[in-house]
Amino acid sequence: MPLQRLRSGFSATLGRAGAVVSASSVLAAGVAFAVNLLMARSLGPDSRGDVALLLSVAYFVTPVTLLGVDRLVLRQGGVGPAHLGGYVLVLNVVAAAGLSIVLGWSAVVVGAVSLCGAMTVVARARALHSGHVRTFALLFVSQQAGILLTSVGLFVAGVTDWRLWALGYCLSAPVFAVVELRSALRRDALPVGRLALTLLPGAVAALVVTRVDRVLLGSLGGAYELGLYVTVATATEPVFWISQALADRRSSTAHDRTGRLAADVAVFTATSTVLSVALWFAVEPLFGPQFAPAKAFIVPLGVAGILLALYRQGVAALVRSASPRRASVVELATAAVALPVYVVAVTRWGAAGAAWGSAVVYLVGLLVSRAAGRGLAPAVPSRPVEGPVLSDPRGTVAAPALPVTQPARAEP
Repeated sequence: MPLQRLRSGFSATLGRAGAVVSASSVLAAGVAFAVNLLMARSLGPDSRGDVALLLSVAYFVTPVTLLGVDRLVLRQGGVGPAHLGGYVLVLNVVAAAGLSIVLGWSAVVVGAVSLCGAMTVVARARALHSGHVRTFALLFVSQQAGILLTSVGLFVAGVTDWRLWALGYCLSAPVFAVVELRSALRRDALPVGRLALTLLPGAVAALVVTRVDRVLLGSLGGAYELGLYVTVATATEPVFWISQALADRRSSTAHDRTGRLAADVAVFTATSTVLSVALWFAVEPLFGPQFAPAKAFIVPLGVAGILLALYRQGVAALVRSASPRRASVVELATAAVALPVYVVAVTRWGAAGAAWGSAVVYLVGLLVSRAAGRGLAPAVPSRPVEGPVLSDPRGTVAAPALPVTQPARAEP
């Protein structure tokens, strides 16, 4: 009986954490849409593309500075910003210094955005695993509020310099840096270890699948095409955020996750269809007549949104299964397909190629994840973990492995 009560209380705590993290996905979607609208109205396609390219570079730096620790948290628990010492801060400073050779002052934005993203991801993972959401809520809300308030201020002031809009993403960085420095003074840095490093390729591969199209489009197609593309892509992303919230909710319970594909297809298809139709009529009134050419990307990006949502559910189910390493294999295989597809598609067809190419890549990832998960049993909720155990500082409750989902972020 005492053990049952302990497990029941632990499950309830995880359920509350799942609800909070799910709510963060909704908040991120709202902030992303609002900032996307304000930025598009103020900057136009060209400068809008400049901001998007800079943020995409920052999101590629984030998993490298984490060195796989974010996924180690989900597998073993008990690790958060208070346990990371100062190495995340140090690595982001080093990355910014190195990138400054190529990017100049923009490297400051990359380092700041990467720092915020890295700490938010780890805090989010720990909140899901331990059920304690205070640190995650503080960091996430401060980040989203800073981005939104700055964007509103720039819009009201009529600022049209994209560099100032990019700097708005740095305002919460001092809060994150203080948290990191305090933890470094209180505790020893976490030894990353081989297990965390083996999870790093999967994290990088996940970003290759979902973000390399924007980097290539900005580099090969120019800022104008990227600005058109990312404006529509961000407006259709609520489908992904619903998928993210659903994965978070499922990760905080121990119920069976099989037999849900049909329901997921119905929900994601209905949501994407409604969004796409509404966006078709709203592009010019919302974003301005200069974004009229972006209507050509609505259909492929709507289809891609459905496939991405289903693909992420498949990867999440693999990480939650008894053979979680298959998730990394699936992500690496999908990334291997994504690179040549995006290069060819963007080179030949520009933004339209990126849109349809993303749909092809996500379809491949979905099929591979379904094949890899066939016949796999879900993980035992309280099984012992492999490797060195990172225990919860308050107790020794063994928590279930949770799915790896993308960080909650607002990238307009």
